Amino acid sequence: MNPFIRYRRPLAALVLTTIAAASLAPAAHAAKYRRDRGPAFHAPVQRVVYAPPRVYVRHESSAAPVLAGLIGGVILGTVIANASSGPPPHAYAYVDPYCGSRWATFDDCAAHLSYHPGPRLVQLVDVTTGQCVNTWCWHHGGWEDWND
Repeated sequence: MNPFIRYRRPLAALVLTTIAAASLAPAAHAAKYRRDRGPAFHAPVQRVVYAPPRVYVRHESSAAPVLAGLIGGVILGTVIANASSGPPPHAYAYVDPYCGSRWATFDDCAAHLSYHPGPRLVQLVDVTTGQCVNTWCWHHGGWEDWND
C-alpha cells in the first residue's frame, strides 16, 4: 500500500489554496498601490449628461386612417382568398397504356416512349371520366392516328 494515500486530500487542498492565493495576490496588491505613483489617488469624477430639449407635438386624430386600413384589409383579404393556386388542372392526360404512366403534354409522353421498350401507343384520356378520347401509334417514323 502506498504510504501517501492518507495525505492525498490534505495535500491537494493545500496545493489548491496556494494556487488561489498566488493568483489573487497581485490583483489585491494592485488595488491599493499604483506602480508608478505610490498609493492610489481617486479624483472626483464630474459627469456631464447631454439631454436635448423636449419637443412636444400635438397630433390631431381622425377616423380616416382607421377606415382606410379597414377597407384596404378587406380588399386585400378578398384578393388573397380568391387567388388561384396556379393554372387549372388539365382536362386531358396522355397515357402509355402498357405502363400506365400519365403526362400533361404529348411531348413528355413521346419522350418517355422513345426510351421505353414495347409498342409505342399514346392514349388521350379525359381525366374526369377516364374514357379514352383518341389513340396514336408510332408507324413508319412518325405518329399516326390509330382510329383512322
